[in-house]
Amino acid sequence: MGEQYKFINDLIENNKRRVNEADAIQKAYEECLSDTSEKSFEALMPLLEEHNKPCIISRLTAAYCCSDENINTVLQDGSLAVWQNIKKDIANGVSRGNFINFSYGIYRNKTNELIRNTVQADKNLPRTSLDADICEGFSLNSVLFGETDTNPEVDLEREERRRLFAALQIIYCFSFMNSDAFPPRALALYYARVLPHELNEIKDTKTVSAVWAYKTMGERIIRRLKDESEKNIRRDFSKKLRWGESFNRQLREKPDIYSKPLSEQVYTKLYGKKQIEDWADSMHRTTYKAAADKIAQQPQLISAIKEYINEKSKLFVLCKGGKNEPYNR
Repeated sequence: MGEQYKFINDLIENNKRRVNEADAIQKAYEECLSDTSEKSFEALMPLLEEHNKPCIISRLTAAYCCSDENINTVLQDGSLAVWQNIKKDIANGVSRGNFINFSYGIYRNKTNELIRNTVQADKNLPRTSLDADICEGFSLNSVLFGETDTNPEVDLEREERRRLFAALQIIYCFSFMNSDAFPPRALALYYARVLPHELNEIKDTKTVSAVWAYKTMGERIIRRLKDESEKNIRRDFSKKLRWGESFNRQLREKPDIYSKPLSEQVYTKLYGKKQIEDWADSMHRTTYKAAADKIAQQPQLISAIKEYINEKSKLFVLCKGGKNEPYNR
């Protein structure tokens, strides 16, 4: 409980800090437009550098080319480009409503440019940090650091946040789909927790909806629910995700208490709403731990989580604690 509580509260505090930074940067930018002097720009620069430096360091580290010289090069080149764009805004009478995202795109482009030049100059640089699998068959490089638009007008921060959510959702789904859990437990997690949040069918203040799951499952047999859930997960998260060997093997088995294999049983005739709720909650705790173990092995993911996850995120709601209290696990 303590570690999860501290981690989530650190995320909340970090998000508040970023909001304050964004407000201060926007105010300093607007002062540059009205003052038009280098003095006002000099007041803006430290704010931009403090905001963007952690991301610069993170990207350079992942590419094995982080040094004080390279960090300063990116900061200087980025600051120059920002100043040139501010002068254009002044000349054109333009005022950007979300300057922090625009400037972030500039610093990111300068970082990527330096990385490309460094890699081309030294073909012997190791690439394992970016090429490591976040879980079997899923490259951190392809999911989290794939190609993005280099136009700073594009909201690159939002794109990176989307990529982060995709990576974490893949890890979460992979963890429960490839567990050794009893299949109805895993299906309870999907139908009572994952799917309703994905479809916005339950309030963000609620973590589990067994009533919604029970109604959605209807009178379909477990094999149909397995096929439907796999189809949805592959559509919504990744085409590489499938129910694992243990899940499928257990579906083929015929327990002594049943007259036919588990796959041919009607889920809702065997298990009620209370069972679904309990299983969804306990299965989430098991999945959360398994996913956290995988995430702990990926410094890039941890760094991105601290930057982008906040208490309003759908992923935050999906991954917080049990059915009664946000931090009770």
